[in-house]
Amino acid sequence: MSLHYAFTNLCGTVYRQGPILFEPTTHALLAAVGNRVSTYNLKTNATTTLPVEARTNIVSLAIAPDGASLIAVDADGRLLFINLRTRAVVAHLNLKRKCAAVAFSPDGRHVAFALGRLVQVWRTPRLERSFTPFELHHTLGGHGDDVLCLAWSSDSLFLASGGLDMNVVVHSLHSLDSYKPPALTGHRSSVKSASFAEDDRAIYAVAKDSSVSVWRLAARPDADPRQERSLRCVR
Repeated sequence: MSLHYAFTNLCGTVYRQGPILFEPTTHALLAAVGNRVSTYNLKTNATTTLPVEARTNIVSLAIAPDGASLIAVDADGRLLFINLRTRAVVAHLNLKRKCAAVAFSPDGRHVAFALGRLVQVWRTPRLERSFTPFELHHTLGGHGDDVLCLAWSSDSLFLASGGLDMNVVVHSLHSLDSYKPPALTGHRSSVKSASFAEDDRAIYAVAKDSSVSVWRLAARPDADPRQERSLRCVR
């Protein structure tokens, strides 16, 4: 008679409006349920819970583009880097403040965190354990209030952030001498979501009042169109 039992599911109403996302390879649904992460197989209608646990409720989730790793951040800013293949925690990181959003770059090399008025970009750690798994790449500013959303361009070279100051700031991943991060202003309430167009020549911003602003890349009339471009709003 076997007396070995594994905890594989959560019972009861414990979902507290945590983040939800899709796993890109198996099309499973991942949801933060309290301080745990549950997976829902939409084909077999099976539900399992990852054998990892945060200290407090999980408020931010992000999955790597290849579907191999998951980042979960709790309400106190403590991060778990999870290997989804082995279902084990590979690394921990204390961000020391609440994280409103987290996003992997499309190439999977970097991950960005919205921490108060700042955006921190870290190099994505490897899936094997190491003494220093996380390495800070850049800390980005430009906002007058808390950042609420993040979006990467398809080439992983630019990062857009929107926040309570009703602005969208477009950051460069690498330091460029001639580049000044533009602030896309004119929204009437806080920006809740931002995303790049498929060709990266437009940014879509959704504000709290349900208005949508479309910022398109256009040549400046006072500059060489081969060298300088600016973003203008088309509502």
